[in-house]
Parts: sequence; structure tokens; C-alpha cells
Amino acid sequence: MLRIKLRMMGSLAIFILGTAMLAGLYYYGPKWNTKPVVITTTLLHANEVITPGHLKIMNIPKDNIPAYAITVPDQLIGLTALNVIPSGSMLYEEWFDQDPLIPVSGEVILPVPSSSLYAVNSSLRAKDRVNILFFRTVDNRNRERSPQDETIDLDDPAAQQLEQPSKEDMIPNVSVVSVRSSGGNMVMDTPEGKSNDRLTTSEQINNVELLATDDMAKIIQKKLEAGYTLWIARTK
Repeated sequence: MLRIKLRMMGSLAIFILGTAMLAGLYYYGPKWNTKPVVITTTLLHANEVITPGHLKIMNIPKDNIPAYAITVPDQLIGLTALNVIPSGSMLYEEWFDQDPLIPVSGEVILPVPSSSLYAVNSSLRAKDRVNILFFRTVDNRNRERSPQDETIDLDDPAAQQLEQPSKEDMIPNVSVVSVRSSGGNMVMDTPEGKSNDRLTTSEQINNVELLATDDMAKIIQKKLEAGYTLWIARTK
């Protein structure tokens, strides 16, 4: 009788051990030859800022992981995608902007709406360098006549003349932080066509954000209040 009980207990122990081994193989077996890698949970657009919701960790067989694939999601949070990245993609440092334009002490990001723009390159993009010139229309109809004005009809709308900027008024070598459409989206290049040595835009430029010093921002603000508009000319 004792021998039968011992056999039954032994069989039960073997059954429990076997079940535990199967469970361990089921849960941990796939991880034995894998490595955690960061992948995207959704499609990332060019110029999109990465948040924790864009990323997840997935265990991938080690033989299927390319060199330099990112394994720590924290190093990507807050960076900007340089191009479109499909959902489920493994990620690499060179796919992201590692040096975004962030204002330091004494600098501000200055938004310039379309109403304050005289002209802007259609090929303008974030991180371009630009020169800023100031234009405004002078209404000659409201000023006192002089002998030189005798042949000018001051009631004619053509008497409104564009005041040309001086070189002293130009602000050179300003960094562009972003270029946005009327919908607030970053204006991006498209695969088709070329314009001014760049690919054509997918959306029309509506406003521009500049990285300006505090003094530069004050000068621009005073000019805008005086009725000037900005010609933002790309230099490179």
C-alpha cells in the first residue's frame, strides 16, 4: 500500500514539474535567443516630435536585428523624425534630428504670420539660414505737395510707392526653426519636381518661426508695428 502511494506521489510530482517546465518554455522560451528593440507603434511623419506613445519594446530574434538598432526608448523622446517612418519599424539614430533649434538664455522663437510676410522662398525649410529685409508701402497721397510732385496725381492708387529697404536695416544670418502651412503643419518636401535646387513643397507656406535674440526680436517687433513687412530670403 505504501509503495502504491509513493508511486502516485512520484507521478504527481513529475506531472507538476512537467507542467511547470512547459509553462516556463511557453513564457520564457521565445526570449532566450531574442533581444529587446524599440519599434514604432504608428506611422511617423517627417518633422514629427517623438513621444512615448509612438514607441514600444519588442523582443526580436538576435539574428534579425541590424547593428545600431536603438534598444532604449528614452534616447528618442523629444527628438524630431527627419523623414517618414512606417509603423513597426526598428529605429536608428541617424533617422532623427539630434540637434534641434532650442532657444537658450537671451533667445526666443519668434513667429511671423503670413500677414507680416512680404516675401519668402517657397523652398524655405526648418534650419535654413535667412536674411531679413523690411518693406512697407508709403502713401504719397497724404503728404504735402512739392514742386517735384506737380506731375503726380496724388489721388491715383499708383501714387502708393514701395519703400525700399536699406542695407543697414537688414538682419543677416537668422536661423529658421519651422515653416508651417495654414493648417499648422510643417511644410515638407515631396518626391516629385524640383524648385530652387530643392524638391517642391507639399503645402503653401503660411507662417515662419525664427530663432531670434531678444534684441533682434525687439527690432522686428518695432518694424512690424511701424507697418513694415518682412522679406525672409534664404541664403543656404
